[in-house]
Amino acid sequence: MEYVRAGCATLIALIFVVSVVSKFRDLPGFTRSLPALAPVRPDLARPLAVLVVAMETATPLLLVTPPAASYGFALASASRTRCRAQGPIASRMAGSVSSVR
Repeated sequence: MEYVRAGCATLIALIFVVSVVSKFRDLPGFTRSLPALAPVRPDLARPLAVLVVAMETATPLLLVTPPAASYGFALASASRTRCRAQGPIASRMAGSVSSVR
């Protein structure tokens, strides 16, 4: 069972590393996209973008540190959000069936 936990932690950590790298490479673009993703005032978009990148950087570091792995899993599960990739109608339909596709 430890191999399963380690494999899941590694996979989640890799996903967060890719996310951090992509956001960090275009931080101004990510900052501009925040008001469309969440209700945030434009003057708070930059600090929020930096906070999101910092939290996503902390997640894989916590996941690969055995004493702090449970905190890493908690932080990874707290960052879930509703999918808005296909618009408001598709986000209501998104569920386990569409996640499997």
